[in-house]
Order: sequence, then C-alpha cells, then structure tokens
Amino acid sequence: MDPNLKMTRAYQWSFNLQRSITPNLLVDAAYVGNSVNAIFIGVPGNFPAPGQNLTDPVTGRPLSLQERRPYYSIDPEMGTFGKGFNAGVSHYHSLQLKIEKRFSGGLQFLTSYTVSKVLQRGVNHADPDNYMGGKSPAAFDTPQRLVVSYSYELPFGRRKHFGQSWNSITNGVLGNWQVSGITTYMSGFPFQPSITSTLDNGQPNVPNRTTCSGKLSDPTIDRWFDPGCFVAPPVNVIGNMGYGILRGPGFRNWDFSLMKNFPWTESRFVQFRAEFFNLPNNVNFGLPNAFLCDGGCGEGTITSLAAGSRPRQIQFGLKIYF
Repeated sequence: MDPNLKMTRAYQWSFNLQRSITPNLLVDAAYVGNSVNAIFIGVPGNFPAPGQNLTDPVTGRPLSLQERRPYYSIDPEMGTFGKGFNAGVSHYHSLQLKIEKRFSGGLQFLTSYTVSKVLQRGVNHADPDNYMGGKSPAAFDTPQRLVVSYSYELPFGRRKHFGQSWNSITNGVLGNWQVSGITTYMSGFPFQPSITSTLDNGQPNVPNRTTCSGKLSDPTIDRWFDPGCFVAPPVNVIGNMGYGILRGPGFRNWDFSLMKNFPWTESRFVQFRAEFFNLPNNVNFGLPNAFLCDGGCGEGTITSLAAGSRPRQIQFGLKIYF
C-alpha cells in the first residue's frame, strides 16, 4: 500500500442554454462534464515478466514462471501480491437535453435525453507494468439514456372539458381520472471477453482479437457476441484486446399509475390508485457470459437479469385526503 495516499479529487463543470417556448413550456440544452483524479486502484506486484522464449542468459534454458518474477532473487517462493495507490483517472462528457411542460390544462411532463461517455485510465488493465497505457469505458458507461415522466388529468367530469352536465352517478364512474408514469430507455453496459491467465498476475487475461469485432447484427440471449472473433494469446503473453469493446443489452422500463378521486367536500376526497410497475412486463437481461473456454461454458449466452429488473407488479390502494 502506498504510504502517501491522496484524497480523490473531482472537478465538475457545465454550460446551459434555456429557452421558454411558451409560458409553460421550457427547453434546456446543457453540456455537463467532470474529471476525477487520484482514483484508488489495485495492481498486482511481483508480476512475472510476460513474453515468449525468455531464457537464462547463462545456460540458455527457458525460464520458469517463478523465475520470471522481479523478486525471485530475493525470495524464490514469493508469489503475486497486491499493490494499491492513487493513480486512476476518469473523464465524463455529456450532452443533456430537456423539455419540460409545467402543469397547465391538466398536463405536465418532463422529457430528458442524455448522450454521454465515461472513459477511465488505470482502472482496467491487463498489463500491471503498463496500467495507465490505455483508456476504456467505465463499467457504468451508458451512451444514451431517455426518461419521460408525465401526469395528466383526463378531461372528463364536472368542471372538465367533457361531462360538465353529468349527473352524480355518471360523474362518479367516469369523472376525475388521472394517469401518470415514468418511461426509461438506456444503452447497455460495456464488457469484454476474458480467458484464463497463464501469467499468474492475479486477474484474468484478455484474448487476442482477430479480423472481426465480435459484434453481431442480430444478437440473441443464446448468442450475444461471436466468441470466434477472439483467440487465446500465446502462453505467457498478454492479449491485445481492449476493455469495454462490446455492449450488453439495453434497459427499458415503463411504470404507470391510474388514479381516481372521489370528493366528498371541496377539499376532502378519497383517491383510488392502481399502480403498474414494468407495465409491459419487459425482460431486461444482464451481461452475457464473456469467459472464453472453447465452447465448454456457454460463452456469449445470457443467463441472468439486469440489476433492478423485475417482473410486472400491480398494486391497488386507497388514500384519504383531508
């Protein structure tokens, strides 16, 4: 552990343009960014020197994996150990668009769309001797995200646009209904294939890429990416594939509520609520199995659900406002 650890530092900045299209309709465009420095990272120590055909300079015989370690001359039995220090960095850049309608005419809504990228350096690495050598997307990087929330009082019933002359029974059944909801769509998270390491560096190795990217035009849960685009590097050699080169399934969700008020005075009423979580019963899958094992462990298949995913849930309730 580095005895001179530093506090992680974060810098944020933004630039906004806002415009009122009407008294109740606002549009907003913003650039939002941040930079995080001195992120704590872990790197294997006493890592065997990678490469093929490393030999003893005197005898010419191939060196064993243990003999490749930097501290072999000090302790021939010493293995890999962990090191920790503040060296990682990340950068976030985004374009954030928003349309907001304030409540009027029984309707209000907020639509937000974000295009963003989060790149890290030092957090993901295959070569502990060159842990700052390349950038990769953060594990939580989501290039696109759309969220729409709304609330609408249906125009039916007394004091509404339709049904002003309804009798009490008709108004009690058809009047004073309200709907609301939140709809979310977002891109999938990045991932990369991995293989068993022959380097004893405390982490999986990455494979070599061939001439194809591994992406499929029509991925399914049984074959989300093409494992044939990746091959194992030679023994004791670090693969040339980058981190976060593939994307998992996206996420979509629609929560919806239906409400009706039953007033008994001007300010007191009972509200019936029917709430539907994941109304369409969408299935949001997790990341695929990305460990390569020559077809023996289901690489490229998806067998889990995304965090936060749930089947449709319906609940009913009554609230008394007084």
